[in-house]
Amino acid sequence: MYRGRRIQGGPVPVRYASARGAAAPASGPGVEISIDGRPLHVMRRADGSYLSLVNHYRSFPTPLEAARAAVDEIGTAQLSTASFHHH
Repeated sequence: MYRGRRIQGGPVPVRYASARGAAAPASGPGVEISIDGRPLHVMRRADGSYLSLVNHYRSFPTPLEAARAAVDEIGTAQLSTASFHHH
């Protein structure tokens, strides 16, 4: 919980691009985060830090810190229920 919002998530297995088995990305497993059950798209940068679509102009050392910063940014608003997929 952070500022009354429920943050959940963690690492997810790498999803391969094809049945032939594309190489795993250098960043390793992905991360799925939700705020109050709504998905927050978090990406790992090449330097190992994280950013979210809410705070795409800033980097954070952990996915949790990126999620907390997103809560600070959105205030009382809700995230969209649409999920975003990075290809």
